[in-house]
Amino acid sequence: MKKIFISQPMRCRTKEEIQKLREYATDWAAHELNDSVEVVNPPYYASELHELGKAIYSMEEADYIVFTPEYSNHRCCRVEQMVAVNYNKKCLYMKEGTYGT
Repeated sequence: MKKIFISQPMRCRTKEEIQKLREYATDWAAHELNDSVEVVNPPYYASELHELGKAIYSMEEADYIVFTPEYSNHRCCRVEQMVAVNYNKKCLYMKEGTYGT
């Protein structure tokens, strides 16, 4: 089993939309890795800066960081990507069009 961290845009999305994308990203990652996966970061619904701090903290235990489509258009996701790359985390990128984009 691999542990994954999901980086996804949350701003202006409903909890249902967020959860649906997380479920899709989880299934996608399991398929890409050919292994079962466990998500290490729950969705956070606090202030943006608080969410980012908790997200970076939970990256430590992930084997892979999964970036959902449109991550590069969102500030917090870009910071998560910068941290992942600078700390040599293995990254998986869902392509645009993979999930309703």
